[in-house]
Amino acid sequence: MEFLTLEAKSHKGKNRLAEAQSRLPKWDGKTWRVLQEKMDVLFDRRQGPWAHVTPDTDENTDWCSRWVNLREDDNFTVTANVRSQATDADLSRQVACTDGLGVAVPSAPTFGDKA
Repeated sequence: MEFLTLEAKSHKGKNRLAEAQSRLPKWDGKTWRVLQEKMDVLFDRRQGPWAHVTPDTDENTDWCSRWVNLREDDNFTVTANVRSQATDADLSRQVACTDGLGVAVPSAPTFGDKA
């Protein structure tokens, strides 16, 4: 799962963050969960990547999800959150389980295992 931090850079952005914080008391006010990414969206002619994000909380956030342009958003400065960056151990496990092209490789059988 990928996470982003949004920092308001316009009046509209500040209002959106303030509204979300006031209605979501359990939310930290900074961490947004990425629901999906697209290169193009119908409501804006600018090239992506675009991310559909929602506050990272267990509360109902259907009303405040939003699309942000990951390169040049008008209302927010978008940065990758530390939680979304894979650790070296995670990457090593991913590489060890694939053939280098992303195809899963079954683990080698051990003695006593039944095929």
